[in-house]
Amino acid sequence: MKQDIEEHLQSGDFGNMPNEEVSDGENSGHEISTPVVSEESEMETGSSNMIEPSSSTTISSLYELPLTEENTDVEVESIQTEEDHSSPGYTLTWDNVGKMTKACHQNTQRQNKMMLWALSFCAENRIYTTGFTSEEVVKAVDIPIEKFLPMKDDLQEVRNRMEIIVMHIIQQNVPFFASSKVVTHIRHKYWRESSKKSNVINLGVCQENPSTAAGTIQILENLHQYVPTHEDRVHQILCFGDGLSCERHNDAHMSRSNGETMIDRLQGLQPQVQEFHKRMLLMQDVMNTFFHGSSAAEKGTLFHLKNVFGHRSVKKDVGETFNHAADFLKFVTHGYVLLATLEVCGMATLDDQPEGTSADTDIDLYIREVSRKVVELVWQSPDTQQIIQASDGDQSDYIYCHCKTDLGDEAPMIDCSGINCPGNNRFHLECIGMEEDDVPDEDFYCSEECQKRRIYRYCTCHEDLGEFEPMVACDNKNCRLEWFHYKCVGLENAPAGKWYCSDACKRTYSKKKSSSKETLKEDGTFNYISSLTYMGLMDLVRQNAVRENDGDAMMSHWKLDLLHFHNYHHPKYVLLGHRLLAGVSGWLPKRLAMDSQWNRTVNLAGGPGRNLPGDLVNEFLNKVFKESLKDAGGNLSEETIYRHSQLAGRMGKMIDKAYLPESARDFIKHTAVSMTKDLQLFVKLLHTERFFVKSPGRSFKSYPDFHFSVASKFPQKFKQKIVQLSKRLDKIRRCTTLEQT
Repeated sequence: MKQDIEEHLQSGDFGNMPNEEVSDGENSGHEISTPVVSEESEMETGSSNMIEPSSSTTISSLYELPLTEENTDVEVESIQTEEDHSSPGYTLTWDNVGKMTKACHQNTQRQNKMMLWALSFCAENRIYTTGFTSEEVVKAVDIPIEKFLPMKDDLQEVRNRMEIIVMHIIQQNVPFFASSKVVTHIRHKYWRESSKKSNVINLGVCQENPSTAAGTIQILENLHQYVPTHEDRVHQILCFGDGLSCERHNDAHMSRSNGETMIDRLQGLQPQVQEFHKRMLLMQDVMNTFFHGSSAAEKGTLFHLKNVFGHRSVKKDVGETFNHAADFLKFVTHGYVLLATLEVCGMATLDDQPEGTSADTDIDLYIREVSRKVVELVWQSPDTQQIIQASDGDQSDYIYCHCKTDLGDEAPMIDCSGINCPGNNRFHLECIGMEEDDVPDEDFYCSEECQKRRIYRYCTCHEDLGEFEPMVACDNKNCRLEWFHYKCVGLENAPAGKWYCSDACKRTYSKKKSSSKETLKEDGTFNYISSLTYMGLMDLVRQNAVRENDGDAMMSHWKLDLLHFHNYHHPKYVLLGHRLLAGVSGWLPKRLAMDSQWNRTVNLAGGPGRNLPGDLVNEFLNKVFKESLKDAGGNLSEETIYRHSQLAGRMGKMIDKAYLPESARDFIKHTAVSMTKDLQLFVKLLHTERFFVKSPGRSFKSYPDFHFSVASKFPQKFKQKIVQLSKRLDKIRRCTTLEQT
């Protein structure tokens, strides 16, 4: 593939452009009849044109790998190690992998050691993008804010997909709807190409430590050998990874920004974030919000359902038990969708016939209407207009430092430990005349006044006047200073009734009191259940888009997720999501933008709806590699690591087929587990609670006044953050010189 592209670089001819036509009915509700590649055809390979694996690796950030939606869809061993002779383009994906070596006879010189490396693979593009030869780009600051926000079309896409998923759940579990016709695979303009089996090439293990800057640079230099070049020209390709890998990649780019050539500057590889680790992060936020041990006795809460239905392996830490957490969330989501369906249809059990229906009822139309109403019950819509209309924010809006000027993420800052610091506790080192080497290890105070405030936190004077000096407490329980000396607030005697130190404290208390009365009118239980159901459906919606390789849908979901990451303080994924959306909106050349959007998944088995995120496939390879490495014992030489890295793929499958007894293979089966009986019990147990019928004043004791929203908590700050990140991207381009030189 690399050689073929280099030949086209020399000739300037990259062939045909991708075909974006959707044939045979773009919105057809019938399953695509693409055949799955047989095991025999998978075994037919050639070995003369294999990409030579490297000798490099990193530790997996996961304790457990996720199962696929259908366990029969994917076999890791089906990964091929041969190279095709076409030029559709290709992408790289890498992640860290590690092996703990335990010393038998430990002393100061012999200790347990964690070996950190990087494992990578190459995936040939199924959607051809090499025909896009234009290198035109736009500045990130010129990209409209709407490109980073979920607009009307994005929300409609999410809602339509959610309704289809709800229809599937209803059809599979409610006998009345069993004969209805529901869309099996949601088609898009590249659905045919997305159904093809991917050509995946294991590039092996790079034995460099990715946790160090030098190690990451060595890893990228190793991957750079797969970047097509011709003389001084570099054919840039995408290098996918999880959030940490992309962050390290960005840092390596900046470290090599002074290189003389594009290769020295590592410009042949453009980092881009993937989908699986994003899903883990979002699922962790769901568990943090809805899964608390204190609610174990409260019927219908996530923790209660875990105990009732025996999901003992589910833990709050999603990284430890991802498979169990994903299965559990899917089960609960299906259960609550069915409960909502009973309310919408006026049914007491799943076997009942919906009210108002007869033998003449058009079931296909009726199930669509039911799913629409179910989604309406749980739907959460972000108010994007408040972000668009928010002030762009000038220097006066920046609250930190004496300068009150946002100098960007690159400007180093230091935190002041003083209470009520006039600089809001953060200062640019440049503004206080300090170098980075001078930053103290202990607490820092910007002034003597701030240091004095550390000693005494009460009153406006921050001075301890002794135990005999009379003081009064502010009746606003959230008052920062709490207690005040009489003389400091102009009092001679204790005030009668409630006393507030300021009008601001009084207004805050009054507002809180009035809002608490309003919350009594809300149904906290409904808010909890409907929000949990929405988040569970959103997980299924994202998964469906990934499995279908629907690039447009995935970008719509990233826009929603960008708001979520900002609300839940995940700055790294805000940065990476912004870079992805900016890239597909013109910051990257058209070819790389298309790869970012449409070539971000891998189909290991072939067939519709069987695509997987690239970083998940890397986790499969990592797991196989580490399992194989156990057989090496303590012999972890370069040759041993190289040899075992080749077993993570098709070669390992061939060996297993030759040596694994037939009797043993009979026991290694992939079977899907049915949730039908548990869902029937779920509905029977919780239907009488009427969770989807609003009852003002109701709430779970562990979740009083529960409120959930996907709208931006800080619209102005979010808009300012997008502008700031856009400026940062343009600065990166200036530093690393994306243009061919």
